Amino acid sequence: MHYNGSLQIHRSIVTRVVFHWIDIMYDKLKPYVFWVDRITPYETLSWTFKKKFNWKAAIIVHCFEVFRENQELFPELWKSNKILIGITLTGSVTFISNVWDGKVSDRYIMENCGILEKLIVGDVLITSNGKNDDDPEGFSCAEVIVPAYQDGKKQLAEMKSIDVPKIRVHINQILSGFKKQYPVLEGVVPVSFCTKKEGEMPAIEKVALVCCALSNIGNSHSVVQ
Repeated sequence: MHYNGSLQIHRSIVTRVVFHWIDIMYDKLKPYVFWVDRITPYETLSWTFKKKFNWKAAIIVHCFEVFRENQELFPELWKSNKILIGITLTGSVTFISNVWDGKVSDRYIMENCGILEKLIVGDVLITSNGKNDDDPEGFSCAEVIVPAYQDGKKQLAEMKSIDVPKIRVHINQILSGFKKQYPVLEGVVPVSFCTKKEGEMPAIEKVALVCCALSNIGNSHSVVQ
């Protein structure tokens, strides 16, 4: 949050106003982010996608990392937080995780944030291969499995590279477009945005939902429920 004091208003007042409007937008917009049914995402896709994923649910997931400002003043806290967002192949956001500490691996978050519970065995999660400038459109996918030794707990199989250029380009357009539209999800925010008060979720979770809801409102495939 950028504030230079030119209006002679105390920063604490500005913060309260910002938090107040975040709460209002969250309450009004949260119905626009919901888990879609298994048929809708494929209705408008080409045969290339249907053949690749065999009509199974395929969700693009990405862990957005939000960094805290004034990190040197709060050495006891993690320097960043992560939020996992799930997006359908038609570009609608359908899942948002809780806030995780920045040191937690993306794969651990994928397997423990709750998104696997909404999928069935054989469904597919698609994720980027990391920050690779030589392969900016590099994406991998993994099927949801239930190993015999896990007593029914769902996990992800080994990641496999997506080698269909048309699919890679499509996924990259969806993900990069979302990142450019809502840079706050990979930016620097006040510590208060990441602090969880008793009985409340951190403000950054609400901000993430607002961004996702606005994205869905602009997506012709989204329908409020």
